[in-house]
Amino acid sequence: MLDNQIRDGRVGYNVLTPFYVKPWQAWVLIDRGWLAQGASREQLPAVAVNTDEQEIMGAIYVPYAKAFSLGEIAEGEDYDWPRRVQFIDFAELGKRLELELQPFTLRLSAKVKDGFRRDWQTSQMPAMKHYGYAFQWFAMAAAVAILWYLYSFRKKKKKMTELTKKSKTPYFLFGVFVLPLLIAVAMYSLRDHLTFSTPTAHGELVHPAQPIITLQLVAGEQVFDLESMQGKWNYLVYVDKSCDLICETALFKIRQAALATGREISRVQYFLVIAEDASADAGITRRHPKLQQGQLQVLNLESPEMKAQLLHAGDVLLVDPNGNIMMRYDDQATSKGMLKDVKKLLKLSNIG
Repeated sequence: MLDNQIRDGRVGYNVLTPFYVKPWQAWVLIDRGWLAQGASREQLPAVAVNTDEQEIMGAIYVPYAKAFSLGEIAEGEDYDWPRRVQFIDFAELGKRLELELQPFTLRLSAKVKDGFRRDWQTSQMPAMKHYGYAFQWFAMAAAVAILWYLYSFRKKKKKMTELTKKSKTPYFLFGVFVLPLLIAVAMYSLRDHLTFSTPTAHGELVHPAQPIITLQLVAGEQVFDLESMQGKWNYLVYVDKSCDLICETALFKIRQAALATGREISRVQYFLVIAEDASADAGITRRHPKLQQGQLQVLNLESPEMKAQLLHAGDVLLVDPNGNIMMRYDDQATSKGMLKDVKKLLKLSNIG
């Protein structure tokens, strides 16, 4: 139980329960929500744990890398459960639980019954607002430096008359204190039209692009071929065994990127390409309703030697509407980066 959690002025705990995610073959800490402390701190609230196999929903949350604390992660040395902890240290908790925990928690959705109070607070401040604040503070720092220079080191060759000083003072104050604020507001207001020095692509550009000659994905009686992909931008995720944590993360990234395209979403589709000797997972379709999946029966590229280089488990391939593999994203890529790339391609492209 994560200690010192406040809701509406009341002290309580966030209840954390280890959960084995079968498709990932990994243990994840599930944050089941907030529970009031009760009448006495000496006695922890009773918490039931459902040990039956079940399907849950939630949002991945990464706590602060290093929490500030005046003590150890837990009070005392006994390992009885439930246990009161001061902060989340995945390595230490995994050691005490004798489990290998993933470095994040899953905040349980309010739609799932087996939980407590779950009014999760998320930050809504856009990144461009931080740019505006940063510019404003740097501008103020520069203003202080200029004032220090003017009044400490600069030797005036001629004395200004009192009238000249008075006439220039308002302009000086405006330039030092008001102008930076106006520029910061303008930058924030025009954030959608401003560009910063970022890479032109957030994935690895496949150069030259690899045309797909023939393709066949089989899902029961349904067959996806090259014609199924032509006319749209396609994300492909390849798995050689089962869809593990890296695969699930890749599917989540491309789904978020596709949804964030807004009204252009009809121009984007995504596939899970399963190796011929691997088995499909029916649960993936429930988690990703718009995902199309099939076992890879045939894939011929214009350069056959590139096939082994491009088909790497967990990587994401971007295929253009003409059937050319043009970009690859590894497990370090972000959905934000994928979104920026595909938005640029959708804007510049007259096909798909």
